[in-house]
Amino acid sequence: LIGNSFSVAPPPPDLTVSSLIGATAVLRSGIYTIGVEIQNQGKDSTTGAFQVTVYLTADSTMGNADDVRVGNVTVTEVMAPGDTQSLVVKGVVVPSDQPLGTYYWGVVVDAGEVEAELDETNNSGISGWTVSVEAAPPDLIVLTDPAGPTQVLQEGTYTVLVQIQDQSEGPAAGAFDVAVYLSADDVVGNEDDVKVGETRV
Repeated sequence: LIGNSFSVAPPPPDLTVSSLIGATAVLRSGIYTIGVEIQNQGKDSTTGAFQVTVYLTADSTMGNADDVRVGNVTVTEVMAPGDTQSLVVKGVVVPSDQPLGTYYWGVVVDAGEVEAELDETNNSGISGWTVSVEAAPPDLIVLTDPAGPTQVLQEGTYTVLVQIQDQSEGPAAGAFDVAVYLSADDVVGNEDDVKVGETRV
């Protein structure tokens, strides 16, 4: 007796993360590049485009509520059985409100699950080291125009008021000087400037 015909097909592709390289210290709102190597461990080729997505994760487990998506790249090339592909994920952005602390880089291959795979549970990878989200370094600016007398005498002693600001998230870690100059023009930093006072903050 002959029944219905059927075909014997190879097992589907099986996409995994074979390596992951990224910065070990990042700043809020900073833009970074992550290097990822992916591999098709399955017995058949991929069938179309799929997404590789980068996360910051607070633990060494992907797929739970602490994962924050920070970057993405699309793979359009077909991956044959055993193929590896090195990807550069550019424009990875740390959120401006990301809590300071220690995290891991995490990557998910085929994040949208468009590829039917032999194993759908092994698509993620975690960096083998931690990444520290740190406050931006201090950024000191002169907030208001200096205010002083409109007429002065040679050898006179005067007071100039100025308001400065640290417009970053990070504190100024040590002492610094605020200097006052007399300038013959409205450009600060050229050769006509004469330093006339200084105070330590």
